[in-house]
Amino acid sequence: MALNQNNSVFILTIVLGIFLQVILIFADSTDTPSKAAVGFSKAYFKFDDSMSNQLCSQLKKAGIDPVDEYINAAGLEAKARGVNLNYLKNELYKIHTEIISQDDNSAKVHLTGVRRISINPAFAWVAKIFCIGKTHEVEEIIQLVKEEGHWKICGNPFLLNSV
Repeated sequence: MALNQNNSVFILTIVLGIFLQVILIFADSTDTPSKAAVGFSKAYFKFDDSMSNQLCSQLKKAGIDPVDEYINAAGLEAKARGVNLNYLKNELYKIHTEIISQDDNSAKVHLTGVRRISINPAFAWVAKIFCIGKTHEVEEIIQLVKEEGHWKICGNPFLLNSV
């Protein structure tokens, strides 16, 4: 009799764990201004061209893609230094966001963090563990708008339009 009771407690624990996991997955998949700001910022410092999908339509006007211009300018700077673009990539960590203001269609997020050169992901991880390499503080107020049900980056984040 005690064996059946132990089995039922074990099975109940497993079922509750699975239920909790499903709830946490759905909670993590919601689109928030903070998640959009962090995702864009990480892509920005890694020169990931997927960040153009996160820009509002106002920034993509007149057929000019500011992300392509930014990555091309960084590539020219890397070439002038005699290195590959990978040597200019940075990893963003210790990220903290605070929503300054938010309504149904717009938001302002204050993002702070630390960036470190990351030629590849392992480099930033090893540099962080052994405290080698310079770190640079990052602080930015990012403006977001809601377009097509998703939060998109707008304004002039990290001086993207001035490149």
